[in-house]
Amino acid sequence: MAGRRADRRSCRPCTRHAATPGTGYADLRKGVSQAGQIYLVTFTTCARRRLFEDPDCAHIAAHALIDPRLWRHSTLLAWVLMPGHWHGLIQLGAADTRSARVQKLKSSIARQVRSDCPGMETVWENGFHDRALRAEHALF
Repeated sequence: MAGRRADRRSCRPCTRHAATPGTGYADLRKGVSQAGQIYLVTFTTCARRRLFEDPDCAHIAAHALIDPRLWRHSTLLAWVLMPGHWHGLIQLGAADTRSARVQKLKSSIARQVRSDCPGMETVWENGFHDRALRAEHALF
């Protein structure tokens, strides 16, 4: 495509969802996080690049994702890494909030991917989507 960078492994910081003062993702995250609650969490790669179509990048991200140090207080119940996004079921521990857990998760994965894939810039899009699962049947 004309005007698009050929290098799909780099991305400038995302401004597509830049918040204006008093609005944006920080305001959306004001809901109360409940210890023991299970959340379906989704976040996307910057500009929806298909970063994890590359098996090496996917392996690096998966390895970072299951690092036990990330899951001392909360539990990762299930997850899937797609080429341009991630879905996971996270059960929050008493010492975590949704926002803090997702921030740590995204930054840990991004740090490892950027470390092992030179030239990589921004990995994740700002923000995330989450939904509390209120009934056990919602897990199936």
